[in-house]
Amino acid sequence: TQLIKRDAVFIVPLKLGKFFKNQACPPENIHELDWWQSVELNGIKYTLLPAQHWSRRVTQGAGKTLWGGFMVEGSKTVYFSGDTGYFKGYREFGSKYNIDYAIIAAGAYVPRQMMHYAHQNVNEFFMAADDLNAKITIQMHFGIIGLGREPILYPLWEIDKYIDENPGYKDKITPLRVGQYLQI
Repeated sequence: TQLIKRDAVFIVPLKLGKFFKNQACPPENIHELDWWQSVELNGIKYTLLPAQHWSRRVTQGAGKTLWGGFMVEGSKTVYFSGDTGYFKGYREFGSKYNIDYAIIAAGAYVPRQMMHYAHQNVNEFFMAADDLNAKITIQMHFGIIGLGREPILYPLWEIDKYIDENPGYKDKITPLRVGQYLQI
Protein backbone atom coordinates (compact mmCIF):
# COMPACT_ATOMS: atom_id res chain seq x y z
CA THR A 1 0.00 0.00 0.00
CA GLN A 2 2.96 2.36 0.39
CA LEU A 3 3.51 2.15 -3.38
CA ILE A 4 0.13 3.72 -4.12
CA LYS A 5 0.19 7.30 -5.30
CA ARG A 6 -3.21 8.18 -3.94
CA ASP A 7 -4.03 10.93 -6.46
CA ALA A 8 -3.31 8.66 -9.45
CA VAL A 9 -6.06 7.29 -11.67
CA PHE A 10 -6.83 3.58 -11.21
CA ILE A 11 -8.50 1.45 -13.88
CA VAL A 12 -9.17 -1.89 -12.26
CA PRO A 13 -11.23 -5.05 -12.74
CA LEU A 14 -14.50 -5.45 -10.85
CA LYS A 15 -14.34 -5.69 -7.06
CA LEU A 16 -10.85 -4.18 -6.82
CA GLY A 17 -12.11 -0.61 -6.42
CA LYS A 18 -12.83 -1.16 -2.73
CA PHE A 19 -9.15 -1.87 -2.07
CA PHE A 20 -8.16 1.54 -3.50
CA LYS A 21 -10.98 3.33 -1.69
CA ASN A 22 -9.68 1.77 1.55
CA GLN A 23 -6.28 3.31 0.77
CA ALA A 24 -7.86 6.78 0.76
CA CYS A 25 -7.73 7.13 -3.02
CA PRO A 26 -10.35 9.58 -4.31
CA PRO A 27 -13.39 7.61 -5.55
CA GLU A 28 -13.57 9.74 -8.72
CA ASN A 29 -10.09 8.43 -9.65
CA ILE A 30 -11.15 4.77 -9.43
CA HIS A 31 -12.72 3.16 -12.49
CA GLU A 32 -13.92 -0.42 -11.99
CA LEU A 33 -14.58 -2.31 -15.21
CA ASP A 34 -16.22 -5.59 -16.15
CA TRP A 35 -14.92 -7.50 -19.17
CA TRP A 36 -15.57 -5.54 -22.38
CA GLN A 37 -16.34 -2.35 -20.47
CA SER A 38 -14.38 0.79 -21.29
CA VAL A 39 -13.56 4.14 -19.82
CA GLU A 40 -12.21 7.09 -21.80
CA LEU A 41 -9.80 9.46 -20.08
CA ASN A 42 -8.06 12.37 -21.81
CA GLY A 43 -8.87 10.99 -25.25
CA ILE A 44 -7.53 7.50 -24.51
CA LYS A 45 -9.92 4.55 -24.31
CA TYR A 46 -9.17 1.72 -21.86
CA THR A 47 -11.09 -1.55 -22.25
CA LEU A 48 -10.83 -4.48 -19.85
CA LEU A 49 -10.67 -7.73 -21.81
CA PRO A 50 -11.00 -11.32 -20.64
CA ALA A 51 -7.98 -13.43 -19.78
CA GLN A 52 -7.62 -17.08 -18.83
CA HIS A 53 -6.51 -16.98 -15.22
CA TRP A 54 -8.02 -16.35 -11.79
CA SER A 55 -7.64 -13.71 -9.12
CA ARG A 56 -5.86 -14.18 -5.82
CA ARG A 57 -5.26 -11.08 -3.77
CA VAL A 58 -3.57 -11.39 -0.40
CA THR A 59 -6.37 -9.68 1.47
CA GLN A 60 -9.26 -11.11 -0.54
CA GLY A 61 -8.59 -14.78 -1.27
CA ALA A 62 -9.01 -16.62 -4.56
CA GLY A 63 -11.66 -15.75 -7.13
CA LYS A 64 -13.07 -12.77 -5.24
CA THR A 65 -12.26 -10.16 -7.90
CA LEU A 66 -12.22 -10.08 -11.68
CA TRP A 67 -8.98 -10.36 -13.68
CA GLY A 68 -8.10 -9.50 -17.26
CA GLY A 69 -5.97 -7.66 -19.76
CA PHE A 70 -6.35 -4.21 -21.30
CA MET A 71 -6.73 -2.71 -24.74
CA VAL A 72 -5.53 0.89 -24.74
CA GLU A 73 -6.60 2.96 -27.75
CA GLY A 74 -5.11 6.37 -28.43
CA SER A 75 -2.77 7.43 -31.23
CA LYS A 76 -1.62 3.79 -31.11
CA THR A 77 -3.49 0.68 -30.02
CA VAL A 78 -1.72 -1.35 -27.35
CA TYR A 79 -2.90 -4.69 -26.00
CA PHE A 80 -1.62 -5.83 -22.60
CA SER A 81 -2.54 -9.45 -21.91
CA GLY A 82 -2.08 -9.44 -18.16
CA ASP A 83 -1.38 -12.81 -16.61
CA THR A 84 -3.04 -15.44 -18.80
CA GLY A 85 -2.87 -18.81 -20.40
CA TYR A 86 -3.40 -19.24 -24.13
CA PHE A 87 -7.10 -18.97 -25.04
CA LYS A 88 -9.46 -18.31 -27.95
CA GLY A 89 -9.93 -14.68 -26.90
CA TYR A 90 -6.76 -13.73 -28.77
CA ARG A 91 -8.41 -14.51 -32.12
CA GLU A 92 -11.40 -12.38 -31.17
CA PHE A 93 -9.20 -9.47 -30.09
CA GLY A 94 -7.12 -9.74 -33.27
CA SER A 95 -10.22 -9.59 -35.48
CA LYS A 96 -11.89 -6.77 -33.51
CA TYR A 97 -8.90 -4.43 -33.05
CA ASN A 98 -6.10 -3.12 -35.25
CA ILE A 99 -3.30 -3.65 -32.74
CA ASP A 100 -0.02 -1.75 -33.07
CA TYR A 101 1.70 -3.30 -30.02
CA ALA A 102 0.84 -6.45 -28.10
CA ILE A 103 2.51 -7.11 -24.78
CA ILE A 104 1.83 -10.73 -23.93
CA ALA A 105 2.92 -13.22 -21.32
CA ALA A 106 5.51 -15.96 -21.86
CA GLY A 107 6.86 -17.37 -18.64
CA ALA A 108 6.23 -19.34 -15.44
CA TYR A 109 5.10 -22.34 -17.50
CA VAL A 110 7.02 -25.25 -15.93
CA PRO A 111 5.77 -27.70 -14.69
CA ARG A 112 3.42 -27.67 -17.65
CA GLN A 113 0.71 -29.91 -16.17
CA MET A 114 0.26 -27.41 -13.34
CA MET A 115 0.88 -24.11 -15.16
CA HIS A 116 -0.76 -24.66 -18.57
CA TYR A 117 -4.12 -23.10 -17.71
CA ALA A 118 -2.81 -19.76 -16.49
CA HIS A 119 0.65 -19.31 -18.05
CA GLN A 120 1.75 -19.48 -21.66
CA ASN A 121 4.82 -21.28 -22.89
CA VAL A 122 6.81 -19.91 -25.81
CA ASN A 123 4.91 -21.88 -28.49
CA GLU A 124 1.66 -20.43 -27.13
CA PHE A 125 3.25 -16.97 -27.07
CA PHE A 126 3.80 -17.25 -30.83
CA MET A 127 0.30 -18.65 -31.37
CA ALA A 128 -1.10 -15.65 -29.46
CA ALA A 129 1.06 -13.28 -31.53
CA ASP A 130 -0.35 -14.83 -34.72
CA ASP A 131 -3.93 -14.61 -33.43
CA LEU A 132 -3.58 -10.98 -32.34
CA ASN A 133 -1.88 -9.94 -35.60
CA ALA A 134 -0.21 -6.98 -33.91
CA LYS A 135 2.41 -5.02 -35.81
CA ILE A 136 4.90 -5.61 -32.95
CA THR A 137 4.64 -8.18 -30.15
CA ILE A 138 6.68 -7.94 -26.95
CA GLN A 139 7.04 -10.65 -24.33
CA MET A 140 6.60 -10.20 -20.59
CA HIS A 141 6.13 -12.31 -17.45
CA PHE A 142 9.70 -13.56 -17.10
CA GLY A 143 13.08 -12.45 -15.80
CA ILE A 144 12.15 -10.82 -12.50
CA ILE A 145 10.48 -13.31 -10.14
CA GLY A 146 10.90 -17.05 -10.62
CA LEU A 147 7.31 -18.32 -10.46
CA GLY A 148 7.85 -21.41 -12.61
CA ARG A 149 10.55 -24.03 -12.55
CA GLU A 150 12.16 -22.99 -15.83
CA PRO A 151 15.32 -20.84 -15.47
CA ILE A 152 14.28 -17.21 -15.02
CA LEU A 153 15.55 -16.02 -18.45
CA TYR A 154 14.81 -19.24 -20.31
CA PRO A 155 11.67 -17.89 -22.06
CA LEU A 156 13.78 -15.17 -23.69
CA TRP A 157 16.31 -17.73 -24.90
CA GLU A 158 13.46 -19.87 -26.32
CA ILE A 159 11.93 -16.84 -28.08
CA ASP A 160 15.30 -15.92 -29.64
CA LYS A 161 15.76 -19.53 -30.79
CA TYR A 162 12.23 -19.67 -32.23
CA ILE A 163 12.81 -16.45 -34.19
CA ASP A 164 16.15 -17.78 -35.51
CA GLU A 165 14.34 -20.92 -36.72
CA ASN A 166 11.35 -18.92 -38.06
CA PRO A 167 12.81 -15.71 -39.53
CA GLY A 168 9.37 -14.49 -40.64
CA TYR A 169 8.91 -13.29 -37.07
CA LYS A 170 11.99 -11.03 -37.00
CA ASP A 171 9.98 -7.91 -37.88
CA LYS A 172 6.95 -8.80 -35.72
CA ILE A 173 8.46 -9.95 -32.42
CA THR A 174 10.67 -7.59 -30.42
CA PRO A 175 12.36 -9.52 -27.63
CA LEU A 176 13.38 -7.06 -24.93
CA ARG A 177 16.01 -7.81 -22.31
CA VAL A 178 15.30 -7.03 -18.67
CA GLY A 179 15.69 -3.26 -18.28
CA GLN A 180 15.49 -2.58 -22.02
CA TYR A 181 12.66 -0.44 -23.36
CA LEU A 182 11.01 0.31 -26.68
CA GLN A 183 9.95 3.83 -27.60
CA ILE A 184 6.47 3.78 -29.17
